[in-house]
Amino acid sequence: MGKSFELPCHVLGSNYDLYWYKGLTTSTAPLLSLVDGISGGSEYQKGEFELTINGSLRIINSQLQHESSYTLTAYFDNFEQDISNTALFIYSRPDPPCPLIDACGSTCTGCQLNVTTYGSLTCYVNGSRPMMEVDWIVTNQSGVSFTKEEQIHKEMGDRWYTEKTIQYTTPDCGADATFRCIASSSDFPLAPLLDTHSSTVRINTGNMTYTGLQIS
Repeated sequence: MGKSFELPCHVLGSNYDLYWYKGLTTSTAPLLSLVDGISGGSEYQKGEFELTINGSLRIINSQLQHESSYTLTAYFDNFEQDISNTALFIYSRPDPPCPLIDACGSTCTGCQLNVTTYGSLTCYVNGSRPMMEVDWIVTNQSGVSFTKEEQIHKEMGDRWYTEKTIQYTTPDCGADATFRCIASSSDFPLAPLLDTHSSTVRINTGNMTYTGLQIS
């Protein structure tokens, strides 16, 4: 969101007229067109869309209202036509671009905590589009019992806030465990959204000192 983006033109051949439409229908007025070398269309020279030299449709400043399917129609001199459709999805990176654990501060790193016999940890992703999922994985468990609460999603305009809390209990004799929070999305690749998809915290009962853990 907020960046220039091009919908590609893959028309093969030469001597054709181009029409770009928003949606899957060509019954409306084209956004932009190139007919006999002359540019036109309902959005021509309005500062929102433009045609590139190879016929691609450039969205100058992509926003939520641009999320849609787009149709490209090419008409050739021999009266043949080529129609193709492209779907555009608008995404927004969380701030910061990682799942955060409340007890570890506001950076994309983990931590080690000296805890009492019980407590809770909350993992959250703030300001993502599309909505993301977060979950806890517990490893290296020694004497720690835990329960996961239901995941919470909150819509914030065109973005989402997601959190999930885990409650833990340790015995009086001491225990340790590693809690790893993982963010995921079934609708969109993680690579453009997050710098790292997980954060880790290790809890101990006993006299431990704080150390930072770099997250992979």
